[in-house]
Amino acid sequence: MQPRMRLLSPLFLAALAAGFAVLQDPAEQDEQDSNREPYIAFLESEHARLTKGLEGSWMLASMSSATEFIEVEDFRGFAQFREGYLALMLMGAEDEEVLFGTETIYTVLTGAYRYQVSEDHRLQLASVLGIDNAEGGFLFHRSGDPREMELSLVEDDLSLWEPGGDRYEFRRLGPTGFPIEAADRLREKRTGVEFDEE
Repeated sequence: MQPRMRLLSPLFLAALAAGFAVLQDPAEQDEQDSNREPYIAFLESEHARLTKGLEGSWMLASMSSATEFIEVEDFRGFAQFREGYLALMLMGAEDEEVLFGTETIYTVLTGAYRYQVSEDHRLQLASVLGIDNAEGGFLFHRSGDPREMELSLVEDDLSLWEPGGDRYEFRRLGPTGFPIEAADRLREKRTGVEFDEE
């Protein structure tokens, strides 16, 4: 009596094929991983560099819009990144011609934000509180309002911009102490005695 051959079910064949595929995958997977590793390592190191490099205090060096360049004397700004929080102050004053002379137009954007550098190296902000008058009247920023900006950090130069919008160029500030002149003026105000430098 001849032994009966059992037909293998399609499900069993599929599982067997998958098993062979798994056995063949490690070498191919290693090759793929080795090709991806330098790119992933670069993204991770760049993310760490940007996150660490943002920490500190920055003074606005220049600002430009899509239609004009604005002198730093007309527009001033300060930013401080620390422990996941950003304090940002931007203030501008421009003279515009009106019917009977000139009128000074003031621009203000100031606020506190939570921030992070995204995986694709953008600066992401979530408002804590803030205010601006970019649209004419004052607008209060709601807590949690998100905002995203492109960023470039080269040594002590930081650029922030929104595609098609304003661009801000900052220069890093070093450690500082309290100004002697300010301390003298406070003492004079408190004592009523004028301080003589000599």
